[in-house]
Amino acid sequence: SSFLEIEKVYFGNDDKARFGDSLRIRAVIYRGDTSKYNIDLYVVDKNNDQVSKRSEINIEDKFKNITLIVPVQLEPNCNGKYSNGTYKVVLKGLDEINTEEIEIEGITKSLCEVIKISEKTSSEKVSSSQLQQSSEIQQETSSMPITSSVIYQSSDIKAKNAGIYFFCAVLLLLIIYLIFKKNL
Repeated sequence: SSFLEIEKVYFGNDDKARFGDSLRIRAVIYRGDTSKYNIDLYVVDKNNDQVSKRSEINIEDKFKNITLIVPVQLEPNCNGKYSNGTYKVVLKGLDEINTEEIEIEGITKSLCEVIKISEKTSSEKVSSSQLQQSSEIQQETSSMPITSSVIYQSSDIKAKNAGIYFFCAVLLLLIIYLIFKKNL
């Protein structure tokens, strides 16, 4: 049988979890005789809605006890969708599940910067001569034919083409030689 345990949750410098933070979870994992090898780590609210990115771990070896520190990124919550309070860290996989409650309060302000966009409206008048010029330019560009001539050719393509011409020239000389040899 397999075993999962959340040993410790590392919050960072201030020992507090905020939305947008990256938590580090110390997990003890034992994979027994199971064909499953994938483990997920994430944080959920009281409605079991995920409030973090999902970190995945694959344990390849059977019958091995492993201790890992796995990061999990909390959502920034810039729109205030989630309230402060108790949340659960979930370690799930190998037909086992382990949870630990944590408190999350506040948001990481640097992830929720507001970008202000200023908009200018202009009421410029365009004269009829400018409109006529722009329509003439448009007609001129549409009447020009589109050609498909090669502007740039790589050295590999040039070498390939030169090889084909060289082969044709050698083949032509060989045919001329055989014709003259036959006539003599």
